[in-house]
Amino acid sequence: MGLLSYIFLLYLNSSFFTKFVLVIFILLFVYILILIILKYRIMYIYKSELSNFLKKFDDSHIDFKNIYNKLLKDKNRIGASSIFFSGFSEFIYLHKSGVSDVVIISHVLKHAMRAKALIEIEKLKNNLYLFLLINYVIIFLSILYFILGFFIFLYKINFNLYQDLSFSIILSGLNEFIFQLFIGLLIAFPFRIVYYKYLDLVDQIFNNYCIFIDKFMILLYHKLYD
Repeated sequence: MGLLSYIFLLYLNSSFFTKFVLVIFILLFVYILILIILKYRIMYIYKSELSNFLKKFDDSHIDFKNIYNKLLKDKNRIGASSIFFSGFSEFIYLHKSGVSDVVIISHVLKHAMRAKALIEIEKLKNNLYLFLLINYVIIFLSILYFILGFFIFLYKINFNLYQDLSFSIILSGLNEFIFQLFIGLLIAFPFRIVYYKYLDLVDQIFNNYCIFIDKFMILLYHKLYD
């Protein structure tokens, strides 16, 4: 008998309450799965945008003003383009204000661009707390149901509430609680791994944003003072 067939038989032979809890787990599983798909879709958009925007900076004759003017018309700026727009807007303001000190310009631009980068990163992390919360709820319910079910099972044995107490009945009762715990953990832990993997990707995006900011500052310095 295969594992799936065995699990299916355990489900069929389980109590109504066990089936009800499993339905809740399945609904939470579907919700987390949808959340993961949506998050990774947004991550893909941000990574593609960063890659495409960085290609523009491979050209040593890049025209910052032209890129800025194009972004000025785009109200849906995200990622690197939004960070660049924030930094170059500050540069235009400082330039119009007559500020020419390189240290001041560098400090203000880096501060503005890093602040914008953090905002973009927060967009990627938005609603992740729901993911972790549901994960903890599934683990908690699995362990709680296992403990309560086990004590109820011991209570029934102790007071001879089973009409025909045999090893098969004991094993069947234990299997139900172990099955519930197994399904809960099976759902929770793989998603926990995916969650931390997603956070690693977010950190990589932020590091790439920092590299982009430094590259922009170097190119801007050369254009102004070479």
